[in-house]
Amino acid sequence: MSRATSDTGYEDQWWKTPIQLHDAEDKGERYELLEGVHDSPITSYDEVGALEPFDNPRVKTDPRFRLILHFNWKAQTLPVIIGGFPSKSALSSSSKSVTDVMHQPQLQQCSPRAQIVKRNYKTPTVFTHGTDDGMIPWQMTQGTYETLSESGEQTGVELPESEGWRATRRGL
Repeated sequence: MSRATSDTGYEDQWWKTPIQLHDAEDKGERYELLEGVHDSPITSYDEVGALEPFDNPRVKTDPRFRLILHFNWKAQTLPVIIGGFPSKSALSSSSKSVTDVMHQPQLQQCSPRAQIVKRNYKTPTVFTHGTDDGMIPWQMTQGTYETLSESGEQTGVELPESEGWRATRRGL
């Protein structure tokens, strides 16, 4: 296989690099991070929608959306995706901060590309990733696709410059 085994996705330096999203940069404002965390599931939420543009002033003031911004600003997205986020009740019984209790993932165990390289992944997969994605570089998807293709598994990739949902519907 021509790919280096260290090129496994989640080990990429990108996951450890703070992201300043266009129109939603970290300007050092103070906020209570746990304001957006609830101990029970939220079944209805009509504040800021997932497709709100970042320049909407509500984005940076909405407690739940601010969590997403914070994880990007502080390069904590991967630990949250893999290990979850502590609840307020769990933190209230501890003198530790949120970042003190964040799960430090075992990246080789959960990295899709690492599992492909180890030949543990055998599922036919089609990737769709818009090239205008401001949060996760499309090149990461391209690299995982190439690794899967080189391993001989059935795969495909769509990297639309726009109209990402159109490409997604094609894959259904």
